Amino acid sequence: MFVNPRAWFSMPSRKTMLYGRGHGNSSSISNGYDRSILQKSTGIPAMIGKSGQYILCPCVCPQTRMKDTACIMVLLCVPFYTYCGGSECPLELNPPSIVVKYGDPVSVNCTVTAEAYGIGWEASEGGTGIVEGVKSVIWKVENLTDYETRPLCFGNFNSRQCNKPLDVVLYHYPDQVSIWAQDHQSPMIEWTEYRLVCNVSNVAPINLLTLKWYKGHVEVQNVTFNDTRKTLASELSVLPITPTRADDGVEYRCDAVLDLGPEGPQPPVAVHSKPFNITVHYSPNIIQNQSHGTEEGGDALFNCTATGNPVPTIEWKYKPADNVRINTSGAVSLLTISAVTADQDRMFTCVATNSQGGMSVDFLLAVKAKSTGAGMVVGVIIAVVLLALFIGLGVVFYRRRR
Repeated sequence: MFVNPRAWFSMPSRKTMLYGRGHGNSSSISNGYDRSILQKSTGIPAMIGKSGQYILCPCVCPQTRMKDTACIMVLLCVPFYTYCGGSECPLELNPPSIVVKYGDPVSVNCTVTAEAYGIGWEASEGGTGIVEGVKSVIWKVENLTDYETRPLCFGNFNSRQCNKPLDVVLYHYPDQVSIWAQDHQSPMIEWTEYRLVCNVSNVAPINLLTLKWYKGHVEVQNVTFNDTRKTLASELSVLPITPTRADDGVEYRCDAVLDLGPEGPQPPVAVHSKPFNITVHYSPNIIQNQSHGTEEGGDALFNCTATGNPVPTIEWKYKPADNVRINTSGAVSLLTISAVTADQDRMFTCVATNSQGGMSVDFLLAVKAKSTGAGMVVGVIIAVVLLALFIGLGVVFYRRRR
């Protein structure tokens, strides 16, 4: 904004020259203030508000055209903030900072605590320009959508202009949180490394975002971001995993948490991804392994149960016999031997296989000879003879002692 130098030459000396941008593109210059400022320094103090929007330059301009022109050049050309002197800015914001959801209404009151010629708000949305004769002015927006808004309450006082910026956090919850396995299609192979990716779309501000990875109900990783962008952004997080057979069917989840501090929602809101379940293929393992002993003519049963993914197929290896039966359901196989014969005292081998490998286990059948009736009679006779002999010896020993 340029000022006609002739207007300056007609102004009284030692007066406060005020320049300010009002609402829209209007501007004003005032030279009617009664209070003067005595400049004791050699420089000419000036203050410029944010981005040069507000300037208060109290100048002491001698009654010479050259010096007046110097004052004008200070007003027009100072391209940075310069403090004009005086105490702390007598403006109060209520609240002093705000956390607002994208598209929500917002209202903040700016109150002056000292005599002022005018106060106002400068903002990309809801600016008021300078308002005279009031003690407070409200910045109000029905639907706040500017992520980079930096509202500024300013006041024009006797010797200076000062301002207080409002700290605004405009937030937006993610549109979507999703998980996928990078460069891989299910299923996964045991002891092979993979990378799970969590994608968060359209969230703000990104520096207040934390991505939390969960395996089941246990948090296994969290990631924060140093990005200073205030506008909508999308981010990725990668979780390396090396699954084992114990992880088959495990659920992974990614939560996007915006921690907006004490002024934001409590507890912080988390946006969840859909559960991501992994399928792990692994080689078989036989978990039933036992030997069996039976008497000749009795029955024997062997249970071969295997785990594995895909489900293993089970095969028995043994010398064929008519009295052997096999019943298999999935990865559980039962081998039954009816009326065991003496020549079946041997190994029966269970073999479980799938696309990831195989495992075999030997089951030993121990056959005991069957007891006969003649053998029992002989045993009884021997027992009777031994008993009679013992009694006879006892009688002889008794008589000799008498």
